[in-house]
Amino acid sequence: MEQEPQTWQRATQEVLRWIRIAVTVGIVILGVLLILYVVSTIFSIKLWDLLKVLAVPLTVGAAVPWLNWAQKTRELETQAAQKERELSVADRHAEDAAHQAYIAKMENMLEEHRRLSYQALLARQEVGSTEQQALYEYQQALRAYDKESNEFQRMLPKYRAWQKNPNPRPPDWEGHWLNPEYAKELERDHEAKVEELLAELKGEEEKVAEKAGYALVKHTELMLEDKNMLLRAQTLAVLDQVRERHKRAIMRFLSESELTHTDNSIHIPLHDADFSGADLTGMALSYSNLSGARLTEANLIGSRLFQANLRDADLTSSRLFEANLQDADLTRANLERANLERVDLSGADLSNALGWTEDQLSGAMSLEGATMPDGQKYEDRLKASKRQS
Repeated sequence: MEQEPQTWQRATQEVLRWIRIAVTVGIVILGVLLILYVVSTIFSIKLWDLLKVLAVPLTVGAAVPWLNWAQKTRELETQAAQKERELSVADRHAEDAAHQAYIAKMENMLEEHRRLSYQALLARQEVGSTEQQALYEYQQALRAYDKESNEFQRMLPKYRAWQKNPNPRPPDWEGHWLNPEYAKELERDHEAKVEELLAELKGEEEKVAEKAGYALVKHTELMLEDKNMLLRAQTLAVLDQVRERHKRAIMRFLSESELTHTDNSIHIPLHDADFSGADLTGMALSYSNLSGARLTEANLIGSRLFQANLRDADLTSSRLFEANLQDADLTRANLERANLERVDLSGADLSNALGWTEDQLSGAMSLEGATMPDGQKYEDRLKASKRQS
């Protein structure tokens, strides 16, 4: 998408250059004709006779510089094309090298991750059943707090932007309406939920803080979390360096290694990752965290996205034909021009989805139990539609 304005600017500049050349040539020709006309008038010679006499010298004089210019232009174009081919080959080699380096780094980091996981397992085995239960409850509280806190930090700029929305809620509007008052209410409720989870986390931490083995378990758990973040950083970095072909290879590696599953101890959150234009046909991406991911013009035909997190994802012009999106979270996802033909959206959450049309949703294979963009359940919407008809 970023190359389109540059291509348009280059084409415009080229057209303007040729216009300037044509105007210059026209002015020169008119100037020469004017001079010849003056000469023919002074010496009482017909302009046509003068042109016949000077035709050969003028033609040769004009042709030689033009041929030299044309030859130089062809040489420059050939050199530019050769340089572009060399740069293209160099880019491909650089992408191949980046992909291979990524796989090698991932293998080493995953091996270290497995070692830490084994240490964490041994540490848990050393504590008693009561301590294990307390530790498990603490870990659950920590995950819940981290998830909600990160979500709140991500949504806070949007809440503030929505609060600047001057549009009042229409009196006959039954669905959600993001006016300033409602946006403030959303922010307060979300912040209160984070504070409530933080209080629960502190309570659980106090229960296990004095128990034997807790320090070792917590240490290894924190190291595992750091490893997950490093894995994510490596993945996002290489995705910014490569194009569509390698993006598919990277996603296949993550998918087949089950590194996208959020319920695994080793998983890579892919929120905000750039998979625009990537061919992800038939990929197994169920339970993946793709919130905020850029999937514009991505090919997701037949992909399995069961219970995937696609909140705020950009699916503009993506191809989702026959994809499985059962129970997927598509809250605020951009569905503009997305192909939803024969997509299974049963149980999916489409709350506040953007860019959708009735024709798109009518082409879905199933919407059973889905939450529609206006917040209504699909079945309730059908009943309301039948009552109105």
